Amino acid sequence: MDKYIDEVFGEVYDDSGIRKNYELDIFNKKFKPTLSLDRFSFDKVTDFQRQAFIEFEKNKQNIIEQIEQATIQYCKENYQVLNDDEIFNNVQLVSIIIHRKCEDNKRIIGFLINDNYDIELGIGVQVINEQVHDIDNQYLIV
Repeated sequence: MDKYIDEVFGEVYDDSGIRKNYELDIFNKKFKPTLSLDRFSFDKVTDFQRQAFIEFEKNKQNIIEQIEQATIQYCKENYQVLNDDEIFNNVQLVSIIIHRKCEDNKRIIGFLINDNYDIELGIGVQVINEQVHDIDNQYLIV
């Protein structure tokens, strides 16, 4: 496993994927999800991913609130859970994936959430240009 310091991400690990230890307060808890950078084999961190992370950090509170509201709505619609606190007690943010540059230069970040309602599929939230764009199971979002 290679380890190096990136100018924006700080210390990252490269072991068949670029990863970083990260902490995020969401769902009224502190989580330590894996932050992963999507890439082709042997690619390093790109300027596009750095910019996506910088924009995420600048808009973090707003994005977190959007993810929380989307998760509440998703759980109420799909699992018939009515209580927001119950939802927050039954979800865990496990991974954040910053995608590589796509054709139309959209900054895409995926948030993978395990939940106690659908253990196999979980919840995935796709954020495009700092706005929640889609929420569904993890496999459809990634």
